[in-house]
Amino acid sequence: MIGMVAPVVVAGAELSRRAGTRGRVLGAVVVGALGMGTWTRAGVYATSESLRLDTAANNPGAWMTQFNLGLALGREGKIEQAIAHFQETVRFKPRFVEAHSYLGSAFLQAGKTQEAIEAYREALRIRPDYVEAQVNLDRALAAGVSVAR
Repeated sequence: MIGMVAPVVVAGAELSRRAGTRGRVLGAVVVGALGMGTWTRAGVYATSESLRLDTAANNPGAWMTQFNLGLALGREGKIEQAIAHFQETVRFKPRFVEAHSYLGSAFLQAGKTQEAIEAYREALRIRPDYVEAQVNLDRALAAGVSVAR
């Protein structure tokens, strides 16, 4: 990025020098405005989660961002939020088998056994040889039986 910014700064400095005091004032105002914009935007980069949330908000179709947010939120124990992001992932990328599987796991953690079973079955419909989804489906089915008793 510096390769693009440096020539602009040099050109701005030269224009400011040629324009005299009025140009220097205008240059200071522009630099101040850009500095404030940078300061305001920098908060987005404070954590990987805040960056992903900003990316998801500004580009809701960014399915990989949605998936990564689901993973991060799931690790933090924010299961309902993770579910929402996994659901967005499969909405934009319906054949992303791992997203269906993680969605199933999040549902299972949230005590939503039937939804977990459906998510695992969808993963297996997409990729019948996906062992992790089959093992998790078996776990969900067993949990569903024990809940029904």
